[in-house]
Amino acid sequence: MLCGTFLMAASLVLQAPPVSEDDASSIARTLLESRGVAGPVICEVHRIEAPLAGYLVDALGSLVVDGIEYSTFRIGVRDGSEQECGDFNAGDEFVFIARGIDAPGAVIWLPAPGPDQTPDQGLEFDPTWEFLLDREQFETLEERHPRPAEPVPSL
Repeated sequence: MLCGTFLMAASLVLQAPPVSEDDASSIARTLLESRGVAGPVICEVHRIEAPLAGYLVDALGSLVVDGIEYSTFRIGVRDGSEQECGDFNAGDEFVFIARGIDAPGAVIWLPAPGPDQTPDQGLEFDPTWEFLLDREQFETLEERHPRPAEPVPSL
């Protein structure tokens, strides 16, 4: 019986999740647009297995909140492989992070105050920041994936 249990568990591990990387990209674009992000361009997709199974999708776009423009985004999309374990569905969003620059040139994060918060600031740690894996790669997304310049209309 142990062998049969092992084989069944192995087949579950080898099974592809209901949401593929391409699906996650498409879902992420739709989720970003529903949040008001204009012109989202998917740049990178990262698979994660813990603390949950899904994809971290990095994108460029434009979102203005309280006069600050955010241009770099990470959105998490569940892949559905854990559906039996919780109250969520394949394709559900599990995290949203946005990075922008204010007028003086300081980095601004959504959700605020951002990943550099410290316990001495008297703030409760926001678990959102657990999903800012490879932070340097995320922060250089615009440099590594430059968007095409807007065409200049000819007269």
